[in-house]
Formats: sequence, C-alpha cells, structure tokens
Amino acid sequence: MPTPIKPSSSLEVPTSTSSWTPLPLSAQELDLDFTLPTGQSFRWRKTSPSVYTGVIGNRLVQVSQRESHLREKRKKIASSSASSPGAAETAAAAFRVLKEADAFSSTSSASEQLADYFNAHISLAPMASSWALSDPRWRTAGSVVRGARVLRQPPLECLLSFICSSNNSIGRITGMVEHLARRYGTLLASAEEVEELLREEEEGEGEELAVKKEEEQNEEAPATPLKPSAALSSSGARPSPRAPFYSFPTLRQLSGSVTEADLRDAGFGYRAKYIVGTVEALAALSRERAGSKSKSKSSKKSKDEDEKLDDDDFLLSLREAPQEEALRELAKLPGVGPKVAACVALFSLDKHAVVPVGKVTKFLILKFFLNFFIFRVFLLFSMPKT
Repeated sequence: MPTPIKPSSSLEVPTSTSSWTPLPLSAQELDLDFTLPTGQSFRWRKTSPSVYTGVIGNRLVQVSQRESHLREKRKKIASSSASSPGAAETAAAAFRVLKEADAFSSTSSASEQLADYFNAHISLAPMASSWALSDPRWRTAGSVVRGARVLRQPPLECLLSFICSSNNSIGRITGMVEHLARRYGTLLASAEEVEELLREEEEGEGEELAVKKEEEQNEEAPATPLKPSAALSSSGARPSPRAPFYSFPTLRQLSGSVTEADLRDAGFGYRAKYIVGTVEALAALSRERAGSKSKSKSSKKSKDEDEKLDDDDFLLSLREAPQEEALRELAKLPGVGPKVAACVALFSLDKHAVVPVGKVTKFLILKFFLNFFIFRVFLLFSMPKT
C-alpha cells in the first residue's frame, strides 16, 4: 500500500501575522459561498465564517471574505496583468498561503495561481448585463447568485472528481476525492498543524469563530488518517475542518499505485474501475506523447520516463483544442459520459460555452416543456371557434 509523502523540512507553519493578499475581484465578481462549496470543486473546507481553506496544486491556501482581512490590505494589492484600475480598493476577497510543498514547486507565483484558479481575467459584469437584456428572468436570477464564478481547476483533479460524481452527492464526492488525496497525495499539514492554524484564527477573531467552532463539533472526524475500509461512511461524510490536508496526487503518484480493490474497500463502488482505467489510459497517453518527442533517445522504460507522467500534457492540450474535439477526446476515457465530459470541459479546460446536463436538469427541462405544451393545447381547444 502506498504511503503518503511527508512534507519536507522547508515547510513552515505560518504565524497569525501571515500576510493576506487581496484578489483583484469585487463583490459582484466573486462570492465564495456561491463558488467554492456548490459542486464544481470538492477540495475546500469552510474553516470559519467567511473563510475557506483548501489546496490548489502544491499550495495550502485560505481564501477569505471577512472584512477584517480586507480592510488594511485593499490598497496593497500586488499589481499584475489580472488586476484592473480600482481593483485594490474594491477587492472583496483575500488569500494567504499556509503551506507549500517544495517537491512540486510551481512555476507561477501564488497571486498568479489564485488569479488563474478563479478566472480573474474574466469579468462577469458585462456578461450579466448582456444576459439580462436577452432574458428578463436573469435580472432576478442574477441578483440572487451574484458573484458565482466558474473555476479553472487542475485537469486531472477535476476529471477524477467528476468521475466520482456519477449518481452521487456532494458530501460523498468530497469524501472520495479526499480519500484519493490522503491515500496517494502529499501531506501538506498534519491534524496538529491544522489545529494550530485554526486556533490562531480563533484567538484573533474571538466570538465570530467560537460560534462556528461550536457548530462544527458534531461533525469532527478523527485526527489521524482513516483506514481505507473506513474512509467513507454510507452517508459519505465530509472531512472535518481540522483533518489533515493533502495535495491531490499527480498522475505519477497514481499510476501503478491506485487499485480497484482499494477504492472499492473505500466505498467508491462501480466508480473504482473507472478511476483506475482512466489513470491507466492517461499514463499510456502520457508515455506515448513523451516517446514521440524523444524517439532518438533510449527506448527502454526508465525512471525519467515515469517522471514525465507528472506533466498532464494530454489533458492540458485539450485547453487549446476546439470544444467538440475536447469533449470527444474526454468521452474516450473510462467512465466519462457526456455530463462528466461537459463538467471537466467547463470547470477546467476553458470551454465556457458547455452546459452540463444531468438527470435532474433533464427532468426540469422536460417538465417545463411538457407543462408548456399542455398549456398550449388547453388554450387551443378552449378558444371559441369562429
């Protein structure tokens, strides 16, 4: 059984003075409650009021919309290509990096990574105005879900998450994704370190966080990692806000390690074979692409060849592919149907014209049009004949 990689000695637990950096997004452009826990990503935990803690790539980060984290930082936002004039004064969210794994160093800064993750270069306001003009119903709906953003997630994490979503609830999906990270990923923060971080916040925020802590006491899970057979309950409980944090495993970490038996023991059910099959298919594609680039080199399978499995070349290449081609290539992977392909294309591959349609959506659409058809037939036969 694989053992999670321990954090390197260079990882440090931040103090309460860790710097909060504003994101270049206004309140109309980002609402964390409408964006993070709504079923497009499954790696975020609401660790206190208005504060979410989660993992993006190799970084453990907190994102906050608490006024105390923004008040003194609005005018200090770092200038970047993603920012716009006036963004510093109107920023409605801030982030801070809690941990970073050197073993998977990122080529981008934390600010660039967060701006990319939240698609900060895309402004919602012009689109919302256009939608309101096209459909008056959006004037009401848009005001209710203002600040809901489409994320730009790492492709492998997004793909495996939505394979887990088949006939599933958000709670159980979150538990399954957490199992993959805990079992095969890299440990970023132990339960003790997470407890220390949250205790520092509680001391700084006082009563606001104390109320939230009391609400979460009934949901806490054991501090130590669960055994695979006990990783998921029948109800698919979410991980405790104080549970350890792990990075999502890379293709290299999963390939040759993840097994159908392990995932079935953890409660994945029929999805287990699709996870394993997709990992194997992506590993084969990655090796094939790497081999085509270096045919002149040694043909024997080497450690260097396995290292290239981290690149996610195939999935990343679909960001540049036309929408239909991307959907078609995704659908070739085990367990990926039209809805899963659409979710991955929308939430990771920049295909923003895609609309995922599941069973519930189909039911609502059919119900709407059936009622509309019945109403039109009723009018037709009830009108007085001339």
